[in-house]
Amino acid sequence: LSGETANGANPAVAVATMAAIAANAEVGCDGDMTYKNVWNNTPKPVTALEAVASSAVKACLDMGACAMVVFAQTMLPAALLSKYKPPVPIVVVTSNHRVAAQCNVVSSLVPMYLPEMGTSDETLPMVLNTIRKLGIAALETGDLESDQVVIMESIGTNPMIGIDWEDRTPIFKVKVVGDELASLIKPTGYEGDHTISFCSTKIGLENIVTTGDTVRKTKIVCTMGPKCWDEESMGKLIDAGMGVARFNFSHGSHEYHQETLDNLRIASKNTGIRCGVLLDTKGPEIRTGMLDHGEPVFLEKDSEVTLTTDYEVKGNKNLVAVSYPSLARDVAPGSQILCADGSITFTVLSCDVDNGTVQVRCENGAKLGERKNMNLPGVNVDLPTITEKDRDDIINWGVKNKVDFIAASFVRKGSDVEYIREVLGDAAKNIYIISKVENMEGLDNYDDIVRESDGVMVARGDLGMEIRMEQIFLAQKRMIKRCNEAGKFVITATQML
Repeated sequence: LSGETANGANPAVAVATMAAIAANAEVGCDGDMTYKNVWNNTPKPVTALEAVASSAVKACLDMGACAMVVFAQTMLPAALLSKYKPPVPIVVVTSNHRVAAQCNVVSSLVPMYLPEMGTSDETLPMVLNTIRKLGIAALETGDLESDQVVIMESIGTNPMIGIDWEDRTPIFKVKVVGDELASLIKPTGYEGDHTISFCSTKIGLENIVTTGDTVRKTKIVCTMGPKCWDEESMGKLIDAGMGVARFNFSHGSHEYHQETLDNLRIASKNTGIRCGVLLDTKGPEIRTGMLDHGEPVFLEKDSEVTLTTDYEVKGNKNLVAVSYPSLARDVAPGSQILCADGSITFTVLSCDVDNGTVQVRCENGAKLGERKNMNLPGVNVDLPTITEKDRDDIINWGVKNKVDFIAASFVRKGSDVEYIREVLGDAAKNIYIISKVENMEGLDNYDDIVRESDGVMVARGDLGMEIRMEQIFLAQKRMIKRCNEAGKFVITATQML
């Protein structure tokens, strides 16, 4: 959620509404079909850890278990369980506070942060008791009506400390706690014969007319803004279902964001719920320049306008400065240029590379203000992945404040992600990088981007400037499917409500 929480009339209601929509949508997911789809599209052979994780999820499905538990000090084992989309909560027991925070962006994961803990055998009774209190399972030993919980744990004298997940074989073992199925939380999906879809969905009439009681597995990211930056409002967002707070560095100073972050951490402490922190970079962008007298101008339909790359020029209705030096070289007659979130469309008439100007025709009448964003559909723009501002924001605010995620704007290829890791340095091992795919170049190199990223954000707003609006859902489906197959989390953004 972006504008709904940053500037909306009632941010907490927006979060609660999104949470309810997600929880009800999950009821229609068929766990068996989803598992088979992910497994069949996963390249073989898989690692030993993934083999154990996928088998654990399969056992969970076959038994009708009501929950899974994994003891882990890194995100990898939990993420692999999530990849196979079990229709039940995955409780992640960890003493690593970063792992607990990063669980808030990965489907199905329920973090249980225990700063001090012993072996998994010593900790398990407390974990099961917490599961009972949360209403996830009714575990009563020996009553033959107890729910079943699948436990995944590493092998060793102390499985919580000093485990090298990649090099040990075997790494994990799986066991089951509980007797016969008697879940307080109904298994996800409709067990009857009547279905309305065969695409991993089973929905019966009772799913529509009754209130669902499943534990929500979808996570909600909320953008911070004027409507929610005080402690009380943030506490309401957390209680309503916010798992990650997004700090948009396209706006605001470090001091502005620091005050908001301090309030968030107080609210998180007061609610007792850990909330992840995401820094969203401004990224490389093209903007229009300043205008005479600082006032917006009205561009008439079919009027001709000159775009100049001399950014010092103050524009008017006939002349507009643009921040992209290579504009005249990269566009051609007939090309389209979109401005101000697509509210203004220009068609290129001619280009003068020597003078750095482009003559365009305005296709619709609209008002143009100062420093509005500009998109060049189909053009591979020659701009850096990380600007100096982005570098300063990441190092001097993000790393300093130990953020959990960096959302990198306008990622166009896998090497962009590698470069961001270099910028992060030693902090890269603790911060997840989320690639925001916002243009055609990013779509063209999508598999490469997914391979290098920890997660992906489907940035539907800017992507809608690059491809036709009716094709957005196709790109979205393709991107989500690729992430599911790769076991990477994916965030769908922009106008969710």
